[in-house]
Amino acid sequence: MRGFLLICLGITGLWDGFTTLYGTLAILGADTAQMFISVVMAVVIMGLLFSTRSIMKTDPVSLLGVLLRLLWLTAVSYDLYTSYIGNEEFIIQGIANDQQAVVLLGITILVSGSPIMFSLLQDRYL
Repeated sequence: MRGFLLICLGITGLWDGFTTLYGTLAILGADTAQMFISVVMAVVIMGLLFSTRSIMKTDPVSLLGVLLRLLWLTAVSYDLYTSYIGNEEFIIQGIANDQQAVVLLGITILVSGSPIMFSLLQDRYL
């Protein structure tokens, strides 16, 4: 059962990467340069989120620990915003009404938290 949880979190984390990519494309546009930047950003964001446990294990008062935590916090913020936009564009295909916005916010928080939870739980279950 524990492995199933990690599989679900991993798949949802991949969806998070897709919505981050999709949201960035929706914001920047889909020209060649913007597409390249969107892919790079999605990969970097996913790398940081899936590395949450390692980042949080660094010494919090060292320069590296402070920089990693700032990058991680930036990645979480960026991910929440672009994933919301991506979910809105992909699922609703337009601007969400109030009820849809609440549901999209819930989906976005759950999806964006998946790679973080995967990172925190993988050592316990693998």
